[in-house]
Amino acid sequence: MQEWGFYSVKGLALGAGAAWLFYRSFFALILCIPFMVLTVRRGQKKMQSDRKERLARQFRDSLTSLASALSAGYSVENAVEEAKKEMISVYGREGMIVEELEFLNRKLRMNCPVEQAFADLAARSGLDEIRQLADVFAIAKRSGGDLVKILNRTAETLRSEARMKEEIRTIMAGKRLEQKIMSGMPAAMLLYVSIGNPGFTDPLYQGILGRTVMSGCLLVYGLAVFWGERIIGRTLEGES
Repeated sequence: MQEWGFYSVKGLALGAGAAWLFYRSFFALILCIPFMVLTVRRGQKKMQSDRKERLARQFRDSLTSLASALSAGYSVENAVEEAKKEMISVYGREGMIVEELEFLNRKLRMNCPVEQAFADLAARSGLDEIRQLADVFAIAKRSGGDLVKILNRTAETLRSEARMKEEIRTIMAGKRLEQKIMSGMPAAMLLYVSIGNPGFTDPLYQGILGRTVMSGCLLVYGLAVFWGERIIGRTLEGES
């Protein structure tokens, strides 16, 4: 709820800033509404992305525990229970992976095939890593391979992918900062001129022509910011 409140206030502030900077009119405060809606929607997507990434990181840790329990001779059901206990000690009972492992355990206790249980968990969580593990269980079950060795290899592969993704995110973090600075420069320049020499910009806030020009500037500015964010977002989606 705190995050929702933060994004709502952020959207309200952006809308109010745009209303003052481009129109200098209280009637233009209606711009707060679309700004707030768009900001909240972006915040919702970011929270979902952060949740999936946090769950993926915890899942990779649980996979190592699961492989260790299986190598010690536990059945799959008991190995999942042991992995859950270890994750509780690491992340606490409120940890996201603990809830998912409990869901998995309930499915297994209902005699659900292990590969189907993991497939259901993958659909529930939306993680490709869990879907890959479901495929691994299905292949190992059909071929009769060494499940522990396959799990360890899968865990190492997932960790390697995670390291590569983290390197890409580190690079993109710098690009995102550059994009934010470039997006803020036009507004900062207009604010500087408006405060330093208000008479210079007065014609832009008077009459139909001035309002039309500022509306066009706001539209082009908004599209430029949106396009920059979209490019960065698509790049990050592509690496995930």
